Amino acid sequence: MIDNELAEREKTKYVDCENHNRRRRAFICQHLKEGSKNGFEESFETVEDMEFEFEDDDFVAWCNECEKIRAEEDSLAGKCWEQGKFKVVCEKCYFKIKETNL
Repeated sequence: MIDNELAEREKTKYVDCENHNRRRRAFICQHLKEGSKNGFEESFETVEDMEFEFEDDDFVAWCNECEKIRAEEDSLAGKCWEQGKFKVVCEKCYFKIKETNL
């Protein structure tokens, strides 16, 4: 049975994309665009349509420049998150961007 709290949590994990309808959300830094060739770093290796091991997992990616900051601070939070100005995209856009930036 799904309670209101679980329903609300699940609802926030999806976004409406003008190209791909309603899909799971993903986060990318501002420097990543389709074909930008800025590198593509992730917290863990992802594949399209994968099931997450943990409920709170998300697709999250950042460029080579943001990786330098992340490595210095040993954290994606803080300065890296601020300078990366992360935005939400759908998972299909995420994998299209991943494909063209590797």
